[in-house]
Amino acid sequence: MTRCFQIAVLLVATIAGAKSGWKAFHSEQYRYSTFYPPGWQPLTPRSQAFTAINFPQSERVEGIVVPPSGAMIEAGPTGEPTVDKEIKADLENAGTDATVDQTLLTKLPYPDACKSLRQVEYDVNLGSTTSPVYQHITSFYCEVHGRAFGVTLIYYRGNKDAEMLQAVALDVARLLRIEK
Repeated sequence: MTRCFQIAVLLVATIAGAKSGWKAFHSEQYRYSTFYPPGWQPLTPRSQAFTAINFPQSERVEGIVVPPSGAMIEAGPTGEPTVDKEIKADLENAGTDATVDQTLLTKLPYPDACKSLRQVEYDVNLGSTTSPVYQHITSFYCEVHGRAFGVTLIYYRGNKDAEMLQAVALDVARLLRIEK
């Protein structure tokens, strides 16, 4: 382990200390790390993204993944080379349903942390026009060391824990560290 990486892990561990009980995830292949809350279960990696759910895997429905009372968080490199291109793809997917597109400053002094996060929110109708079923998607994006990363939260609109889920996703994004 390089000295720079050891310092980065120490800094992340210090921040996570404020998030008692949170667990660490590190991707050697894609050179990033983050933390996720207790009670959330990591899924077997399906791609370059880290994925965690807050419900038992027995409630998981293939193709839909998230049950009505659950949520899923993904963190990792974006599918596009820049945040602007990833957001453009998100907004095209959202159509006219984008509810938020804003920049948040994180004010974290660490060189491998996101200095600002670009937040995009929208709903996706998984049902029909006559019987809509909406999933709410919130993504936080940043670029560090010339690499674009994101943290995405997915849950059904109307979830009673929406405010808490949004706060968890923002914390996961703030704890994201991207190695050179």
